[in-house]
Amino acid sequence: ALARSKAVGEENVRAAFPETTILRPAPVFGDEDRLLNRIAKLSRAFPLLPLVDGDALQQPVFCDDLAKAVVEAASNRDCAGKTYSLCGPKVYTNLQMAEYVFKVIADDNNAVVLPRPIGMAFATAISILPNPWLTPDILKMQTVETTMPADVLGIKDLGVEEPVNMEDRADRYLIRFKKPSMFEDDKEIIRPPQ
Repeated sequence: ALARSKAVGEENVRAAFPETTILRPAPVFGDEDRLLNRIAKLSRAFPLLPLVDGDALQQPVFCDDLAKAVVEAASNRDCAGKTYSLCGPKVYTNLQMAEYVFKVIADDNNAVVLPRPIGMAFATAISILPNPWLTPDILKMQTVETTMPADVLGIKDLGVEEPVNMEDRADRYLIRFKKPSMFEDDKEIIRPPQ
C-alpha cells in the first residue's frame, strides 16, 4: 500500500507540475537511521528479529550521500522534470543486512523469516507501543526490492561520484549496541575507562 501510494503520488505531482524532480531513495542508513539501528534495537528488545522476506534485495544509501543528491537536484535546473533512483553502491538481502548488524554488535543472529501472517501479527502488536520500531508497514517494505533499475538516472548523476558503502560507516554508530564492552575485544583492552 505504501509503495503503491508513492507511485500514485508521483503520477499526480508530475501531471500537475511537469517540471518536478522526483527522487526515489532506497532505504537510508546513517547515525540515527531506522534501518540498521532498528535491527540492533529489536534484537536487544525481543527474542527474535522478524523478517517476512529474507531474500528481498535492498541497496541502502548513506544519509550524507542522499543529502548531497537532494541539494544538487534542488539547485540544478537541469534536473527539472527528471526522476532519479538514489541507491548505494552495494546490494544486500534483508538477511545479509541483519547478519552484518549482528556481526558488528557481536551478538548471535536471532533473525527469523516468519510466514507473512505471523510476522504481521507480531508487528501489529509492537506497533501499539509508544514510538514503535516495528510496524506492519515496515515489514511490508521488506518485501519490496529497492535496487537500482537498469538505464535510469541515479545518485552519480547528481554528483555523488563515490557513494558510501554500508560497511564503511555503519560500524562506528552500531558499536553502541555491542554486547561485550566497547573497551574490550577478545579479552584485549582496547581503550581503558578513564
